[in-house]
Amino acid sequence: MEKNIKIRMARAQDAEALARIYAYYVEKTAITFEHEAPDAAEMETRRKKIFEHSPYLVAEQEGRVLGYQMAGIFHQSGYKFGRWYDVAWMEKMLGKHEEPPAAVRDFHSID
Repeated sequence: MEKNIKIRMARAQDAEALARIYAYYVEKTAITFEHEAPDAAEMETRRKKIFEHSPYLVAEQEGRVLGYQMAGIFHQSGYKFGRWYDVAWMEKMLGKHEEPPAAVRDFHSID
């Protein structure tokens, strides 16, 4: 069975889907510290702010957004040696890598 899932940059018209997906985690889990789920307008404001410096991706299947991923820096999230540190969250690809690796591209150049 082919899934035809496309990974692409999030767009303004994805705000409703982003809010719907995130609401579950706000309302039903302890993963987020928010008490009220943000609406679509707030999710769009957040998407634009993050997109100024980091990628914000969605997984889409047949025009429906299934999930999303964003990157960013968490300010003053770690304290050690008498000072606060900023942390950048990244994930590592554990699968097979291309030989030679593809050229690095700025995330704004990816559609």
